[in-house]
Amino acid sequence: MVDRPGSEPARDLQAEFPGVEGFSPRNLRYMRALAEAWPEPEILQSLIAKLP
Repeated sequence: MVDRPGSEPARDLQAEFPGVEGFSPRNLRYMRALAEAWPEPEILQSLIAKLP
């Protein structure tokens, strides 16, 4: 089976955080696109502050 681009980081994250979902290659691409689209640290900081 040939790996798709981005599958290795997804596999590494899934191995590092077993039981945590959301680290598929597709989701990692979405996360990266979001971070590139809105790189302003103020946005990131305000979102982190709202985490429980």
